[in-house]
Formats: sequence, structure tokens, C-alpha cells
Amino acid sequence: MSAHDDLPLFAWRPPKCAVLPFPSRRRVAKIRQTADTLMGASTEKQIDRYRQQIFDGIENAFLRVGFDEETARRERQAFVEAVENEIRRRTYGGWRSQPDEGAS
Repeated sequence: MSAHDDLPLFAWRPPKCAVLPFPSRRRVAKIRQTADTLMGASTEKQIDRYRQQIFDGIENAFLRVGFDEETARRERQAFVEAVENEIRRRTYGGWRSQPDEGAS
């Protein structure tokens, strides 16, 4: 045992770190592009194929870079919900179309 073994510097270990995913629900451009494509599809088959391709791709991207399955599924679901909200927002124009609608 040398005289340097008890120095704090030699006992130091790098801290463990956690990698946090960029939230899927914040990928605004991808959400809007996906909503555009889904709204422009002419058949149910096209919609289903595109949804599967995009949503599976989101999940697989997280798995490829090393995230666990739970995180990948959670981020996929967040993206799905964000796309559905964007479609709903475009379809219905928000919760009311006129600022004073319904006011009497």
C-alpha cells in the first residue's frame, strides 16, 4: 500500500449519469408533418400503414440508442397523443371557433 492510496483524489469515481430522452411530445415539426400526412391520406389502409411506420419508428429509435422498453413505449404514446391533439386542433379549430361563441 502506498502513501497515495488514502488520498480522496485516488478514491474518486465518476458519477453515474442518466440519459434523458428529448420529449416526443415536443417534436413539433414531426408532429405537424405526421398530422398533415394522416389528414391527407385517402384510404384507411394508407392511414394504418403510415401510423404503424411512424409510431413504430419513434419507439424503435429510442430502443436503438439504448433506452429501456418502458421509456420507448411511453415516448411513443406521448407522440401518438400529440399527433391526435394536433389533428383534433386542426379539425375543430380549438374548443370554440369564435371568442364569444355561446355567450349570451
